[in-house]
Amino acid sequence: MREELDKELVNKYPKIFSEINFTEIHNGWFHIIDKMCNLIQRHIDNSNNSRIRIIIKNRRIKEAIENNNNILVLKELAIDLFGHLDSPTIETFINNPESFYEIVPNKVEQVVASQIKEKFGSLCFYYSGGDDFVDAVIRMAEEMSDVTCEFCGSPGELDTSKGWVQVKCKMHKNQ
Repeated sequence: MREELDKELVNKYPKIFSEINFTEIHNGWFHIIDKMCNLIQRHIDNSNNSRIRIIIKNRRIKEAIENNNNILVLKELAIDLFGHLDSPTIETFINNPESFYEIVPNKVEQVVASQIKEKFGSLCFYYSGGDDFVDAVIRMAEEMSDVTCEFCGSPGELDTSKGWVQVKCKMHKNQ
């Protein structure tokens, strides 16, 4: 991949990439890698921010309960936590605040790329971290590379005519 595209990915996704060299990758897969990393980083950041919000909310409910279930405190906490609520919801919270605990999702570990390369005509992304969602996004990107010209990004198909397995569009098939 061209050096300026390498740098763009490293600058956009510094948590995913540090000193990765993309020279084994042609320019045509740049957008696949870019969109893959965008989805991954947004998922990690959103998941972990939601996790923190839920932990804080659960802690505040627990503290209010431990302070003798003062109805005024619980009512103010309900409005603070959930915004403007209708009376039945506030009453439910005051009578049973434990039912408003949320399950805290597992922390999603930061994805760190260890290697990106082309292998047998497909994109291969080696990494640590993530979760099932991240794994699915990466598998989808790798599958998309199977039908994307690695030189220009146009629709392509596997070509083995020159002794190498590559994905090429009609324009690059003869090169």
